[in-house]
Amino acid sequence: MKPDFTNTQLLTQYLDGELTPESAGQLQQRINTDKDLEEELENLKISLEAVKSFGLRGRVSAIHTGMMKEVQQQTLPKKGKIRNLTWYSLRIAAAVLIIAGSAIFYQYITLSSTSLYEKNFSSYTLHENRGADNKSVLQAAYESANYTAAINSFEKTPIKNTQDYFLAGNAYLYLDKPSDAIQCFLAIQQLNNQQQTHQYTDDAEYYLAMSYLKNNEPAKALLLFEQIHTDKNHLYNSKVSSWFLQKIKWVK
Repeated sequence: MKPDFTNTQLLTQYLDGELTPESAGQLQQRINTDKDLEEELENLKISLEAVKSFGLRGRVSAIHTGMMKEVQQQTLPKKGKIRNLTWYSLRIAAAVLIIAGSAIFYQYITLSSTSLYEKNFSSYTLHENRGADNKSVLQAAYESANYTAAINSFEKTPIKNTQDYFLAGNAYLYLDKPSDAIQCFLAIQQLNNQQQTHQYTDDAEYYLAMSYLKNNEPAKALLLFEQIHTDKNHLYNSKVSSWFLQKIKWVK
């Protein structure tokens, strides 16, 4: 990703709530379609999180204030003063680099499969179905967020279809049972292979990867997320950025 100061300044204003609603909306549209911009926004968020956690904002201000006082007190000749200002600028740059390193280190030590899952998981919402009378007990329970009832219905269903496995997999995730969710999403892949169908193919692949994260299996999750990231036509391609993959690699 090529650094772009204009983008960085704009993203900073976006995070600080300084943009007008119209400008913020336009920027959000760009973020949704530009992975590099999305990664830069993620990096800025991480830096801000580190600043808050380590209290670095005060340190940056103190460093800058102290150096400027020293510069103002200098009585060197003109050329010497310019050289001295350059030296102080380098010291400030070095301090900023140290702080940036602290942000990355903070992100590294706080990463885990669970934290990545919790920050990136988004619940699956069924598309509106006008034939409400045709809903299965499992589907009705899932839509009402009664995940225990959904699982009970799933386990009592003798012949399960692709949607049954998919909804049950998501219900298991909500109930903190990722290993059971994994089996459901794998069953979908097996069913599609046997029947030569493509029902919930992309959905099952993405949520299987999320289940692996939840189950503390980052290596398996990484393989799937890399496939999704490479496939531009994948339904969940926009959810898997290069920065997200890098964080999984750190965990792995």
